[in-house]
Amino acid sequence: MFLLMDLIDERFHLAIFETKYRVTRSNEFLKTNLKPGSVLNSHTEQFMKFWTQGIDLFFERLKSKNMLDKVRIQRAYWSNNLDNGLKIETYTDDVIRKENVKLDHMYIYLEKYLSPEQFISIPSELLLIKADHQWGVSPFHFIDDYY
Repeated sequence: MFLLMDLIDERFHLAIFETKYRVTRSNEFLKTNLKPGSVLNSHTEQFMKFWTQGIDLFFERLKSKNMLDKVRIQRAYWSNNLDNGLKIETYTDDVIRKENVKLDHMYIYLEKYLSPEQFISIPSELLLIKADHQWGVSPFHFIDDYY
């Protein structure tokens, strides 16, 4: 048994309630009637501080249960190259690069807990966006061979 993780959803901002409760502001969250006091952008230092605190707590608990070896991290990245040779028009190269830089920082942080063989890297030729993906065209909805 393994715990497989990727960090694609770290693109979402945080909804802050009463300054101490934080919830991922995902698409599912946006469908609720909950109104946070504020929203914390996922590209801020404070977001990364909360993220590293959460990672430290989670991985220290795994370590205390001798379960770190059960974790696998898929190094997921964004792309704007469609499988039909076009590019996604709604995302610029700069936006995709910014997201991937953030993901790189997060993967590097995770390396303090995990060994290199616990990371799964996807070959670059598979980082193609499926033009007719069931959930729509997005920088992280890949071709079938990716999965």
